Amino acid sequence: DFTREMGMLVKKNNLGFGDRSWRYSMYIQDGIIKKMFVEPGFSDDCSTDPFEASDAGTMLEYLRANKA
Repeated sequence: DFTREMGMLVKKNNLGFGDRSWRYSMYIQDGIIKKMFVEPGFSDDCSTDPFEASDAGTMLEYLRANKA
């Protein structure tokens, strides 16, 4: 339900998965989304399964560069 409400639900029938969450990561502070890293190519039955923008390294780099 969360993924659907976030607008991040996609069909991955071509990979045999059915409805799944598109890959993304979020930095949330006090219940507010401060930053989202969404994988490129967001679409139903995407021919690839990217994992470059939502990885831990990307988030850590962002957090280090944006220390409060």
